[in-house]
Amino acid sequence: MDESYIHHNYARHNDSLYYPDDELGQAPKPKHKGQRLCFISGILDDGPDGSKLLATRVFRGGSRKTKDYHGMFNHAYFVTWMKELMDELGVLGKSGAVIIMDNAS
Repeated sequence: MDESYIHHNYARHNDSLYYPDDELGQAPKPKHKGQRLCFISGILDDGPDGSKLLATRVFRGGSRKTKDYHGMFNHAYFVTWMKELMDELGVLGKSGAVIIMDNAS
């Protein structure tokens, strides 16, 4: 399982924030990132044809001004999500699953 985020206004551009050939003195591009879209998902590794995402949830970052997106995933949210993950594993008939949490604290 893992959680992460992306800022809602990220988009693919064919330009960069910095390129070595950019003219010096050029105004930098805006750095206003806006609201976060947070997501959390379990990843079932069941071979090349059976892997899938489980209990995937996407939500807008709360009004709390936290600099680290991990603050968006509080204890109550995580416990509720973990129950959903366990339910999905049960429906798929998966028992004895090993859940690896990246950088869990």
